[in-house]
Amino acid sequence: MDSFVCTQCGFTLDEYRSRGLMGCAHCYVSFGEALQADVAWLHQAFAFAEPDTAGPEPAHPDPESLARWREQIAEAVRAENYEEAARLNRLILGNDAAQRPGLGLA
Repeated sequence: MDSFVCTQCGFTLDEYRSRGLMGCAHCYVSFGEALQADVAWLHQAFAFAEPDTAGPEPAHPDPESLARWREQIAEAVRAENYEEAARLNRLILGNDAAQRPGLGLA
């Protein structure tokens, strides 16, 4: 049995992964943590150039900054602000790639 089931529509995480579509808007809340890796992979696989309006980030941020960015990603996903989550993930991937091959999400 699938452990991720939407409490509103009954859609499962396996159905999402096989179809590539959600059953309803609440699926994003129900599958939130499980979707983080999928969203990060998609953004990495289909990366595009986006202007950085925040200015340059330090070349080697301290571990506290990386942890703060990861927390902000989780908050952005919970708030369904996927553009902000992607921007933060690009910061982590750009600054943390040598330490963490793969995804920037914890």
